[in-house]
Amino acid sequence: MTQLPDGAERRRTRGRRLTDRQTAVLELVANGLGNKEIAHELGISEQAIKEHVSALLRRLEANNRAALAEVAARLRVVGSTDVSADWMDLLFLRAPLLIALLEGADYRFVATNDAYRNAAGPRELIGRTFREAFPDLDDVGVIRLLDDAYRTGEAQSASAVPARLYRDRPAQPALGYLTTLVQPMRRADDTVGGVVFFGLDVTEEVLARNAARELSDEREAILEQLPSGVLTVTPDGVISSINQTGKRILSVGDEILGRLAWDALTFADTQDGRPIPHDQRPLRRALRGEHVAPRDLRGLVTASGEILDMRVSASPLFDGAGKVRGAIAVFTPSRTLS
Repeated sequence: MTQLPDGAERRRTRGRRLTDRQTAVLELVANGLGNKEIAHELGISEQAIKEHVSALLRRLEANNRAALAEVAARLRVVGSTDVSADWMDLLFLRAPLLIALLEGADYRFVATNDAYRNAAGPRELIGRTFREAFPDLDDVGVIRLLDDAYRTGEAQSASAVPARLYRDRPAQPALGYLTTLVQPMRRADDTVGGVVFFGLDVTEEVLARNAARELSDEREAILEQLPSGVLTVTPDGVISSINQTGKRILSVGDEILGRLAWDALTFADTQDGRPIPHDQRPLRRALRGEHVAPRDLRGLVTASGEILDMRVSASPLFDGAGKVRGAIAVFTPSRTLS
């Protein structure tokens, strides 16, 4: 027998309030139960249920039990019975998110929006369980999120979940990625009766990120093949990367990363030995947006104490907006002095 939770929060609408008992009856009507079954669930007479249903029909301006079920679904999604069908169309059917309402522990489809149907492609959904609709899915990814949300009663989320999607109406689905949220749906007695699936198609973002990672890997591979040392710094002069050749030239390791470039390496003129002024050092100039042509300098590596003559050039690195986001220095030794 379904027990109403003590002090359960009442569902409120603008000018219309449902009691806990009416909310329980409405939920059970939405689940397809008849008056006799509802009476048995709530432990009251069938006549009392008839009166409650009649009161709900009047109060919610519904013509029949099917219309009450629609109001109950609206209540579950937005927490109000007063949201018009037009607003529901915007909030649910036309939303850019993929949305599906799944009932029971087997996750049977009871409603999906346009975005979900388009992504799922030409397959039957309503009335089928999630596993029936998607038999090729294993128990990781989306199904694990559904199971965890239903079992714990807490929302579950995941980023960039792989999924085969019908994107832009192709003939066959292709690998895509969804950022997903699974929200439990609770019955009137506060038990979990199903879940709502929300998905945001992030395929383009994931593919772009993967492409950027591949380019970064290619860049690293190219840098390691260069006979010159290559060092990059952030806008504030912190060393962010150095290739293996650069480490060998300067006799340093990864400990140089994260240090200020002008603290790790100082320069002097190769002719008279005078220190290069702070603001005239190659990376300092590059961070101001200058392209510094190759120049012979004498460098002191503070980490190793090594002094060597080298040919150094530097250039700024720009972001998409044309703002300096760092700088790069290329250096080749000419001779080691100590």
